[in-house]
Amino acid sequence: PPSVRILADTIGNQAFYMFYLRSTHTSQILPMSVFMMDTAIGSAMLPRYVRACLSEPTADLTMEIQDAAGAIFMFMSATNWNIALQRAKSCLYLALSRGDEVADLTDIRFLEYATMDITRLAQLIDAFADAFTRVKAADQLKLAVVLRRAIWGFITRCGGTFMDMHTNMYRPSTSRLETLLDSVSAVIDAHTRPCANPVYYQLMIMLIMLCPDLLAASAEHVIEHGEAREDGCSKHAMFIGKIHQQLISRDVPESVVIGAMELQRVTTVMTALPGNNAFRLSERFDADINAVLLDSSNRLSPYREETCETKLLLLGTMSCQFQLSPEKAMQIFLPRVTGPKAEPWMQLVFIHAVSASLMQRYYRNGLASAPLFNKM
Repeated sequence: PPSVRILADTIGNQAFYMFYLRSTHTSQILPMSVFMMDTAIGSAMLPRYVRACLSEPTADLTMEIQDAAGAIFMFMSATNWNIALQRAKSCLYLALSRGDEVADLTDIRFLEYATMDITRLAQLIDAFADAFTRVKAADQLKLAVVLRRAIWGFITRCGGTFMDMHTNMYRPSTSRLETLLDSVSAVIDAHTRPCANPVYYQLMIMLIMLCPDLLAASAEHVIEHGEAREDGCSKHAMFIGKIHQQLISRDVPESVVIGAMELQRVTTVMTALPGNNAFRLSERFDADINAVLLDSSNRLSPYREETCETKLLLLGTMSCQFQLSPEKAMQIFLPRVTGPKAEPWMQLVFIHAVSASLMQRYYRNGLASAPLFNKM
């Protein structure tokens, strides 16, 4: 049955990855596995993962419990998807019926571990589209986090299907995708000063990436015209054009930079599809993101009161650029980490970015396809 094949592929990939992880990084299994999992599902590079790489290995009991529960959910969802989906729908229904009470969304948090295919993803989109506009703002943010991670689970575990979608230009078979795009876009437009939470920008990018036709329209308008024109361009395709325009403004919102970096991260999954629209857009965004993060005269506008940590953002974009075009990235960043005036934090970010790129290439398909990394 298809569910058994999905389960077999998932177990095979996990076993292959853990075998090399244990044989090459025996002394740092836990921090390395946490770091690689976070990179694989596409979430932001958080300070605790940087500390895990820099310090002695420590046992994170909460993460161990979550990973163990996620593994159980992965096996259960592979063979009993209807039960897992019904559980998620029940959780969403309870969130709608609680009124002013704090909703318990624990059951849907594990959807990021679910064994996913394009049909199951369409069912999740239908369920979330019904609930997204009817819950409170705080619960909307939680739903956005869960759905984004679930989409990343589909992309990383069904990379062949995802690339086939962009090759043959088709979407998941659901009519609610446009509705969800409208809902997320409305949340973003409702926040101007301060900007909306970065998760909404990331989710918007992920939903557009599930629509190859919208991505193609965005690439055409941004690359050929330098902006997203209203004539012949849908409002969702214009979203990426607006991100491009905001990146070249003086006070760049932090959420916009993180949204553009989400596009970079998705593009790293599509390296086997040369010349794709995501890669074309990512190339256009690289210079703009670098100008924002490397130029001290530019200032990020935070979406909250805390100051922005540009070092972590720079680490994320640098890792993506090394994976997409290592020679070009080396020419850009190497002069900034050499010489007597090089800042230590920049050197540290550079080392971590190169290390992360090397590890991902090694665990995916080796270094033979990257002569520069192989020589290093």
